[in-house]
Amino acid sequence: MAIGSRLQKLLHDNEVSYQVLPHAEAMTAPEAAQAAHIPGRQLAKVVALHDSAGFRFLVVIPATEHVDLERFSRITGGRTVSLVPEHELPELFPDCELGAMPPFGHLYGIRTFLDGCLKGPFITFAGGNHRELVHMRLEDLESLEHPYELEQCVHGERPAHHPARRDTAAASAARTTPAGR
Repeated sequence: MAIGSRLQKLLHDNEVSYQVLPHAEAMTAPEAAQAAHIPGRQLAKVVALHDSAGFRFLVVIPATEHVDLERFSRITGGRTVSLVPEHELPELFPDCELGAMPPFGHLYGIRTFLDGCLKGPFITFAGGNHRELVHMRLEDLESLEHPYELEQCVHGERPAHHPARRDTAAASAARTTPAGR
């Protein structure tokens, strides 16, 4: 299986340079990092959440971490958030294998939030299956997706050395945007 058709079309149509990194089948992000021989903190994983009002979000975090649901709730306006049930994922991401969604929520009508701890010139993530990762410039992802870049890490306290990122509109977007509802 190639990377997801929507992702492939987006990258091709926008002439984005990227690499596909094949690896042995891996069902979790940490396993994928190990199989691809990259550090887990350099691999981003995508977590699908929904809030008490029915809005859906993708949260992009380092593969070695877990989303702190209370922290994400506080950052985005206080609504209760939880994981999207696994049985709903195939309908939301029809061109992706279960749990291998890329960090491009707009392709699926869903808002994307980028964890404040993801930094650096490149990002690597699942491309829609459990056997290939996509490696590209973070700047290109930001340009194509326009994610809400959270000032804080949503898995714990922001490291002291981490520069502030843009999240001024995050709470407003989470409360008022119908995308992905």
